[in-house]
Amino acid sequence: MNWKIIAILLLSLAVMMMGAGCTTTPTVNNTTTTTTVPATTAGLASATGLSAAATTVAAATGGDNSLTPGPTQAMPKGNDVFVQVNQKDPIDHSITVIYNGGAGMNSVTGCTVHLIRSDGTDETKSLTTQTGSELTFKGTKNPDRIVVTVTTNSGQTYTIIDQMSALAPR
Repeated sequence: MNWKIIAILLLSLAVMMMGAGCTTTPTVNNTTTTTTVPATTAGLASATGLSAAATTVAAATGGDNSLTPGPTQAMPKGNDVFVQVNQKDPIDHSITVIYNGGAGMNSVTGCTVHLIRSDGTDETKSLTTQTGSELTFKGTKNPDRIVVTVTTNSGQTYTIIDQMSALAPR
């Protein structure tokens, strides 16, 4: 009889130990910024593929290529589109931008991401408006500026994100 109790206790202990390893929450090093963009109910966004349609690289010449973020536009609720800017990778300094869709995604015809690097260069890429599409930029060690603009089928363009992207603190 004692061996049955011992076997049950050992089996219970083994199950609890295995369960304890599955209950921890992984830590995430990325931070995200979510911003909304209005859209109308007419029209359908034409989005094919997950890669950027166009890329431009040039030397920064001042103006809106400064490293000082400007204002963003407040959008009405109910026509939301979400764009996520992940924190800069501490190893290769890459910055990932992800289009997450939203209630107004059928009216978004374009999404442009502009990176202004601290070394004086800038890069602009088009982000497709398909949910889950993403772009990756090569940043610098120093803080870089990210500007995300969205265009709707009515022709209106909104700056929804304008922020600095710095390395994650250790």
